[in-house]
Amino acid sequence: MRLGTGTCYQNRELVIELLAGENPNLRAIAKQIGTNARHVKTFAQREGIRYRKHSREGRHNSHWKGGRIVTAGGYVLIHLPKHPHSNYLGYCWEHRLVMERVLKRYLLPKEVVHHKDRDHSNNDPSNLQLFEKNSDHLRHELKGKIPKWTHKTLAMQKKWLAQAREVLRQRSLAALKQNDSRHM
Repeated sequence: MRLGTGTCYQNRELVIELLAGENPNLRAIAKQIGTNARHVKTFAQREGIRYRKHSREGRHNSHWKGGRIVTAGGYVLIHLPKHPHSNYLGYCWEHRLVMERVLKRYLLPKEVVHHKDRDHSNNDPSNLQLFEKNSDHLRHELKGKIPKWTHKTLAMQKKWLAQAREVLRQRSLAALKQNDSRHM
C-alpha cells in the first residue's frame, strides 16, 4: 500500500481527534474506522502524533493492586508519589513511613530504620528502631558477631592469592614459549 492512501488517512481528522482524546485506545479506534491497531499505530508514528500508550495510571489502571508492593527481600513499598522521598515510580518504604508517623517528621536520607525481629514486612512501630546513620546501625548489628576476616581466614586468603598468581605466571610463561616456538 502506498503512503497516505489507507483507512487511517481516509479518516485522518477522526483518527487524529481520537488519538488526542483523553483515552486513546488503538484497538477501539481501529475498530471504529475498520482497520487494525497496527495501522493506527503506524499512522500516528508517521504523522508525528504522540499518544499515551497506557491510558490510565495508578488507581485508575485495571492492573492496580492497591499501591502496596512486597519486594523480593520482604520489604513493603507504598505508592505515595507526592512524598518527598518517593522513588522514581512514586513508592516509599513502609517502615520509613511508619517511623515518620511516630516522629511526626520526615526522616533524613541518612537515617536508618532497623527491624528488631529481622522480619522486613513487620512494620509495627514497636518493632522498628531508628539509627542516626548507617555506621551506628552496623555497629548495633555486628556487635558480638565474629567477623569473617579473622587472622586465620586472612592467612588462607593470602595463600590462595599467592597460588593463583603462581598459576597465572606459569600460564603466561607457557603461552610465551608456545608463541616463540611458532615464530621460529
